[in-house]
Amino acid sequence: MRQAVRDVVEGRSVHDDVELKDRVRWLANILHVPQAELAELLFTNQRQIQRWLSTTDQAEPRGDDAWRVDLVARIVNHLRHVMTAQGVIYWFESPHPDLKGETPASLLKEPTEHAGALIRLASGARSHAAS
Repeated sequence: MRQAVRDVVEGRSVHDDVELKDRVRWLANILHVPQAELAELLFTNQRQIQRWLSTTDQAEPRGDDAWRVDLVARIVNHLRHVMTAQGVIYWFESPHPDLKGETPASLLKEPTEHAGALIRLASGARSHAAS
């Protein structure tokens, strides 16, 4: 329990030691959305998602794609404890007052620029549910 609390406080994900391809598989499994919808969330195309999900294709997220997969996995890791899979998708698609009315998904275009704000919002949702 202490390790889980420390991970949340430090902003680390339980996925830090997991390969990016496996994080994409984890996201697909947790979110239960069509590949096209996962591709849209990750600002890529469905074919790229298929390549990342493949056990035979060596392709994996790189650059901003890698940042985005990591960030979305961290966010989902927080939200999945207090929301259904559909609720998590709704969270990404809904305008948020703390983001000046922007949706969390829209900020994923620049994952390195908005990572801190998005992680704080997601972890805040988790801590509000615990209170």
